[in-house]
Amino acid sequence: IALAYDEAMEMNPLVESRLKMLVDIFKPHIYFLRVVPVDGHVSIPDTIESINYHAALVSTAYSFHLVKNDDVTEGINQFVLENQVDLVVMMPREHTFFQRLFHEPKTRNMAFHGNQVLMAIPGV
Repeated sequence: IALAYDEAMEMNPLVESRLKMLVDIFKPHIYFLRVVPVDGHVSIPDTIESINYHAALVSTAYSFHLVKNDDVTEGINQFVLENQVDLVVMMPREHTFFQRLFHEPKTRNMAFHGNQVLMAIPGV
């Protein structure tokens, strides 16, 4: 499972319970995946500190990955193909009217242009 996230992601109880359910059923390896701009200056320790993970990961293998790509969908698709990921998990956010008007939400873009099954967990 590739769990795509950004700097604003927090593991709220709903997201954590859904992730724990997937872990209990499938016993997957979870790839925490963050796509950053090519000129971005983000490190793995920064990404680890931005996620509050607890009970959901006690019994599973996981790893953190950075993909440098200016297009989030393209970066996720690249990672999915290289690592033979079976499921991509994203947490869509609420967008204002003007945000929806001027740019396409990343989760929606991934749903239409992704190479893999997408699970969207609302609540972020």
